[in-house]
Amino acid sequence: MPRGSRRPGGRGRIGPFPVWVVVTVALALVAAGVVVAFAGVKKDEGATASDGQTPPGNAGVGSAGASGPAASGPADCATSLVAKMSLEQQAGQLLMIGTPIGSALNATQTIQRYKLGGIFLAGRSSASAASMRQAIGQLQDASRQASGLALQIGIDQEGGQVQTLKGTDFPAIPTAVSQGKLDDATLKARTAEWAGRLKDIGVTIDLAPVADVVPADVGKANPPIGGSSGSTARRPTPSPRTWRPW
Repeated sequence: MPRGSRRPGGRGRIGPFPVWVVVTVALALVAAGVVVAFAGVKKDEGATASDGQTPPGNAGVGSAGASGPAASGPADCATSLVAKMSLEQQAGQLLMIGTPIGSALNATQTIQRYKLGGIFLAGRSSASAASMRQAIGQLQDASRQASGLALQIGIDQEGGQVQTLKGTDFPAIPTAVSQGKLDDATLKARTAEWAGRLKDIGVTIDLAPVADVVPADVGKANPPIGGSSGSTARRPTPSPRTWRPW
């Protein structure tokens, strides 16, 4: 080999490159790796401190991991209420029993014993709005003491021959057939008035309006049904906004 020539892998070289070049590149790569790793750690710490989120690499670690309380949102109102109820209370909330409207307070003990969800006021009454409001209020007090929840108060205020509340504070409501002959604006205004009187005394459910449709011959043989309902679902002027029996 001629003097002054060196092999590619001789002293001062690593392969075809000088040692100083290889060392410089290696140090640069190590430094870059340290910077990237440090930046990643700071990013994860910042996310945890600023928004309470668990870093991706730590999911499931500790009591607040992905499967812990921090991962689930707050329960909705209904779920929260049910969770606090006993099995007896949950069953009671599915029941609505009937009681004579003239002696509604006799249902107090039953409400408290079975943690009932509702009461249906059956029969007919000419009692004033003030007296009905007071009676319903007492039933609600009994329910809240027993279960912590208010009752659904149902009534059958349809109109025609089926109208539970009558008298000065509850004027007569026309039959469904008569209501169906009213124009939309008038029917809306009168329905709001009837509903407002019930809401004022504490009724929460009115079993009306009724959409019964019965054959004409059945209606004639049963005047209460024939006088309140129509015999066909057809309407003289179809409207996509409302449905009224004729």
